[in-house]
Formats: sequence, C-alpha cells, structure tokens
Amino acid sequence: MFAFDALAHSTDLNEKKLHQIQVLAWGVELLQTYYNIGDDIEDNAKTRSGKPCWHQLPGVGLMAINDADLIRSFIYEMVKNNIEEPIACTVQNYLNETYFALNIGQLMDISLTRSNDFDHFTMEYYNLLNYFKSAFYTVKLPILLALSICNLHSKEAYMHVDKVCSDLGILLQMQNDVMDYVDSKSASLKTSSDIQNRKCSWPAVAFLENCNISQRKEFESCYGQSEPEKVERVRRLYKEIDILKIYRQHEQKRYESMMEQIKQLPVDSIPSKEFFVKILNVLQNYTEDISPSKS
Repeated sequence: MFAFDALAHSTDLNEKKLHQIQVLAWGVELLQTYYNIGDDIEDNAKTRSGKPCWHQLPGVGLMAINDADLIRSFIYEMVKNNIEEPIACTVQNYLNETYFALNIGQLMDISLTRSNDFDHFTMEYYNLLNYFKSAFYTVKLPILLALSICNLHSKEAYMHVDKVCSDLGILLQMQNDVMDYVDSKSASLKTSSDIQNRKCSWPAVAFLENCNISQRKEFESCYGQSEPEKVERVRRLYKEIDILKIYRQHEQKRYESMMEQIKQLPVDSIPSKEFFVKILNVLQNYTEDISPSKS
C-alpha cells in the first residue's frame, strides 16, 4: 500500500485501482500465511505471535499442508477475479518467482540445519540464504506488485528493486534473528528456537566470525541442543562478544551500502531515488526496537 501510494499518479487514484491494490496487499499477507504454515511444520514450532501454530491446533495436524495449498490457490483466484490482463500475468509471474525463491531458501535453510559442519555458517551463505528466503517476499514482492498495478514494471525497474531491496530484506531478517536472542518472548516472533533448531541465524554466524578457539568449541558443543542449560550457554557466549554492538556496526554498514546503491541509480530511474529513500526510512524504524537493555 505504501509503495502504491508513493508510485501512483493522480489518474491511478480511483476506486477500481484502490480495490486492486488492496487485493494484492491481501495476496501478500496470504502468501506469508502460506509460507509460515509450512515453515512452522518444518521447524516443529509450537507458537507464532503468541498463539499455537496452525498445525498444532486440535484436529489439524498435517492437514495444515493441504490448508496451506488452499491458501496459495486462493491467491491465484483473487488475482484472476480482480486484475485484468496483461497486468494479471505480470502479477502471477512475480508471485511464482516468489514461491520459487522461498522454496530455494527453505531448502538451503533445512540443509544447513541438518549439517554438522559449522564452516558453512558464513556471512556469504547467510546473505544468499536470506536473499531467497526473506528479501524477495518481504520487500521486493510488494514493490514489484505496486509497479505492476501502476504499469511501471520493466526489466530496468526490476533490476533497480533487486539491487536495493535485497540488502534491505536481508537486514530485516538480521533484525528478526537478533530479536530471537534479545527478546525470546516478543509477540512478533514465533517461539524463540533458532539456537535449539541449529539455524543459520545472524547471531550464530557473527559469533563464529568473532569468537576465539575455546568459545567456538563451547558453541559447537551447545548449539543445536534443546537442553535449557546449553541454550542459555549459547546466549551467554553471544553476550561475551557483545553481539548487539556487532549487530549495530553491521546494520550501519548495510545502511551506508544501500544509500550508496541508491545514489548510483540513474537520475530518471523507476522507481526513483526518492522512492527508495522513503522505503528505507520507513523500514529503518522497524529495526529501532532492539535495545541492549533487553538482553
């Protein structure tokens, strides 16, 4: 909705267009629901947003897989019944690309979770993983859909969105990962479980880049274990290297990199430089709720 408002011309602001962008906004929400149901099943998660996961509800179980598929199919029906061609085809292509990216990200995530080799816990792998798993559907897809409904989509516009918004999507995932450590009871997250599930999370990757040999040995013996004392030991190891300070340094570097990418865009780029700065400022506020006092 924000992207559409920032991109639309006055001629686009009619009742029909507003209805269509609302349909697409709900489509994005349903896509996230579809993804979350499957993600929770694969992670064996218990709660999300303070409530039982869908597959944990009485009488649901693995029928949640079929429910998720119904949600995905319903997104297609929403687009078919509310968006005309050729825009509908463009929208469906972006949605299909998102599903594909999510599946690649999930495969990378689960494969590394099952691995015993911490040498693959690198920033390069983390960035690639979340380029597919997080950046596409959280930031890129909503902007691409807004471009489509405004008839502004093009290969050049796609390249500009990909260039700037991939880093922004990864940054939001970094923040999410850090919140899993800082505030395990946050209502915005599912049950804190990155440590127990051996996730390639940002704190784990950053720790391995900044720890000493003895700390690494201790980390390797505790990470991916469900015993409360081992989980707590990993959290203390994070605190020993001041993981929040390291996060803020990485966050600042990523913001500076994104601003530099925006400056390098053509003067007449679509979306414009000003558009990307607006998006960056809006989403930057999302990362301001990490407080060292919480840890």
